[in-house]
Amino acid sequence: MLAKHPDPTVDHVLKTWAPRMIVQGIDYNDLMTTGARIGTWDDWCREWCVTAAGHEEFARQAEAAGNRESATEAYLMASMAYHFGCNNSPQNLDEYIPAAKKRVECSVFESAGRAPRSTL
Repeated sequence: MLAKHPDPTVDHVLKTWAPRMIVQGIDYNDLMTTGARIGTWDDWCREWCVTAAGHEEFARQAEAAGNRESATEAYLMASMAYHFGCNNSPQNLDEYIPAAKKRVECSVFESAGRAPRSTL
């Protein structure tokens, strides 16, 4: 169960969306740590993008090291964090649009990682 958040909008969104977020791929620890960094609803997209960027950086490092499975998983985590960041806060297009683009970019990398490699 989630603790009561001081911002009523953030509190409502976390309590009603947490199950969906977790089922869709948000790690529980990311939900807790990102939620704790969010002070007000205006922080929502920005803080989820911070979380997403951490996963994206890990994915790039894993990819560079040849760890395809780890990179694929991290790109998925990044894509989902960008997704929930921007989809829940379209009120600020300066944050929404870059987050939406990053969501797609990470999703493409994640999908490419799941595709079988050619044996030719």
